[in-house]
Amino acid sequence: AAFSFNKGYQNFDTKECTFRNIAELYGKRVQLIADVSYRPDPEIPSRLISDIVYAGLHLGPLKIPLPLRATGWLEFVYLDSELRVTRGNRGGLFVHIRPPFSPEERQALDDRLSRRSLELDPAGYFIISADVNRQEIKASHYPNTINEKGLACDPETGEVIGCTDSAPIPVSRVFRGRTAKEIAVRVLEEAEPCPVTKFEHAAYLGREFQRAEQCLTAGMEYVQD
Repeated sequence: AAFSFNKGYQNFDTKECTFRNIAELYGKRVQLIADVSYRPDPEIPSRLISDIVYAGLHLGPLKIPLPLRATGWLEFVYLDSELRVTRGNRGGLFVHIRPPFSPEERQALDDRLSRRSLELDPAGYFIISADVNRQEIKASHYPNTINEKGLACDPETGEVIGCTDSAPIPVSRVFRGRTAKEIAVRVLEEAEPCPVTKFEHAAYLGREFQRAEQCLTAGMEYVQD
């Protein structure tokens, strides 16, 4: 019997070398699932050798395993950041379009990236604030050194700088701007010497300055990430 699919999805996990095929039969309540492990074809670079390792019919919380196991291949005909066209060993042609991010997915991505490991800038760190009354962004720069464990330390005492219980360190410079662009220019282009020595630190400051400006415009409290 033939099924009429409402939507189809294919989600790749490149770390685990697996992908999941999802076909919706009656919306999200009824889904046909096939989990596939893959490995590169040593002779054809555009082709993946694939093995179905799980198949099932999902009816809401009820999951019914299906006795479907097979080995085949999937060949990439076209691929860019938004579109993927593949051909299977049984002759099927599949076109997948990247769906737009939902607000929840976008926030989850940012939350995950915020927890990534970073090397601290040996030139120091910034405390950023936004004054709604003065419509001004303020960035106070504090010096630090980095110890052998990669932790920020007080340059005078060598003690690790904590988030809440450390003794205050004298500010070295204060920058102010009415917009994100103005304060970014003052910190990254006009200051001599530049208080930022890592690209990722500069990128972080740009994001935070933009967030601070958005809070000023909306009349909201800004909290540094």
